[in-house]
Amino acid sequence: MFDERGSALIFTLMVILILTVLAVAILEVTITNYKISHAYANSISATYAAEAGLERVKNEFNIALSDAYQGKGKGKGKGEFWINVVENKNTTKIQYKQDAKNLLKESFGLDIPVGEWISLGDAGQEYKIDSIEIDPPSSEAFENEGAQVLTYKVRVWTEGRMNKIVRYGYAEITFNINVNITKMGSDKSANYKVILSGNASQSPPIVDKWIIDSISQTQ
Repeated sequence: MFDERGSALIFTLMVILILTVLAVAILEVTITNYKISHAYANSISATYAAEAGLERVKNEFNIALSDAYQGKGKGKGKGEFWINVVENKNTTKIQYKQDAKNLLKESFGLDIPVGEWISLGDAGQEYKIDSIEIDPPSSEAFENEGAQVLTYKVRVWTEGRMNKIVRYGYAEITFNINVNITKMGSDKSANYKVILSGNASQSPPIVDKWIIDSISQTQ
């Protein structure tokens, strides 16, 4: 009788042990799956945030170009940026980095807060525009008279984060700007006057590269 009870007790304990092990295993799998799912969701949110920064820069420069074609400079629109860069025949690379937080806004009215974390809601999703580079055409491009197209390459670096997950954005965007160039005189040293002469529908921005990665692209 004792042996039967002992065997039954041992059997019961073994069943309880097996069920406990199974329960722990299921719990660990559930927790692991939750962590993976949560990390994946955070990764997607961080990716979207990094893209939001790229989109903001692209859209602001495109609005500025549209305003520039319409002659809307500072106080009337955002066109002062492209009017300044193009009509002054700038041929030097332009850079806006972390210390240029308010420069674009204060100088040209562009809503591009370089170096500032921007919230996308209450859940913790944020993005930051790290830096912007603009490569203008060569000086020779400003010496061709008549209707011309000047090409400007804009490079943008951003970060997006969500709950400590960070993703890095990088884009190369080409702006082909329609101008009219007139030589102010007949001698070789005569200056050239450049005037924007197109419209935004003629020259939408071209996205050459659009990268979101866990590693920052070289600046």
